[in-house]
Amino acid sequence: MLAKRSGRAIQTEWRFLYTDGMKKLNAFVKDIKDWIINTKRHLYIHFESRNIVLEALLSNPFLSLFSNIIPNKEALMVLDRFIHFGQIALIDIVKNIIKTMQHKLLRISDQFELQQYMSRDIYTDAIKQGCFFPETPEQRALFFPSA
Repeated sequence: MLAKRSGRAIQTEWRFLYTDGMKKLNAFVKDIKDWIINTKRHLYIHFESRNIVLEALLSNPFLSLFSNIIPNKEALMVLDRFIHFGQIALIDIVKNIIKTMQHKLLRISDQFELQQYMSRDIYTDAIKQGCFFPETPEQRALFFPSA
């Protein structure tokens, strides 16, 4: 059974995204960047050779919980996951999207086109392809199919 998280714990996690020099946001982005370097080296090289600044591209999803870049239905599902699992749910979503969309990312050679794709279109494409949310047993248990 999933343990319920207190409102105070969620408020604390959310607050630290915006305070103290945005250290929490920087930690999120560093976690994603380190993961790309360690597990998706060819993608990291692709980004670096095109001067892609991940900090700029990943700040919007983390600061807004994706609410201004995806449809409301999926944004509410992101919020549910954040409430139940905390900040790790956001990191898992971004990692899952990058992992499943890496083939398309590697095909985009133009720097401007790659930045534009990563700022919004990657998320809508992931939703359309059914690969936005990671498939973990804990997170899958949250959602029930509609009748």
